[in-house]
Amino acid sequence: MLSYTTQSIPANKLVPYLTNSEALLRLSAAKVGLLLSPVEREKHLSPLLNDKLKAIRVAAAKSLVSTTISSENQTSFSKAFEELTKASEVNSWRGEGRINQAVIALEVNDTLGAEASLKQAIKIEPYFDVGYINLADLYRSQQRSSLVSSVLRQGMKNNPLSGALTYSYGLHLVRQQKLAKAIEYFAKSIHLASQNPQYAYTYVLAMDGTGDSQKALTELKRLTPKYSNKSQLKELGLYLSQKLRSKADYDWFMNI
Repeated sequence: MLSYTTQSIPANKLVPYLTNSEALLRLSAAKVGLLLSPVEREKHLSPLLNDKLKAIRVAAAKSLVSTTISSENQTSFSKAFEELTKASEVNSWRGEGRINQAVIALEVNDTLGAEASLKQAIKIEPYFDVGYINLADLYRSQQRSSLVSSVLRQGMKNNPLSGALTYSYGLHLVRQQKLAKAIEYFAKSIHLASQNPQYAYTYVLAMDGTGDSQKALTELKRLTPKYSNKSQLKELGLYLSQKLRSKADYDWFMNI
């Protein structure tokens, strides 16, 4: 689920933007404030809960939803969170708006509310693949495997050209230990989204997982030149070349 990230960023890199006089910089910094540690997040984002601009107050509240708020900032947070909730309701006629509601619900551990919002996102915009992917991720986190499969299949039926849905279904099959079938879906996702190197990387890695490392390496050499961002594929190529003890292939990947 795309609700939060476990990555972090040093406070000294973000704070100058949080206090900048330019509103757009404060807004952008507030939106990525979730990358701060919980303690730094509450310390540096709380002042923005009283910003003169509503958009900044709302962005700060959204980044603080899963953070423990001290009593001195609780009133400001409650007001900004109410603005966040109302802003989300205004956009609820769109699938994206419902997904934002689901993100907020998950941050406060309201999984039933998140599920309902994601179902509404799909109902409102059945051709918006992100709704299916996020609902499937929610079901996966709850170990409801049959529902993961059902949602992703419904999504692929309504969005047959979505590489993201096809790729997500392939990942689901990997978790079901159906590697050979997963490879078929990864190959299809490459065809549907030819500029995403992650899909090619996973396709080749899955192929290597079946024990056919030579075929995986051959496929990787075929695919790699098609991508402008080759770093991840190059790394995999070097690994497979070393695994197969092929100096020629190792040199090939070193020089691309």
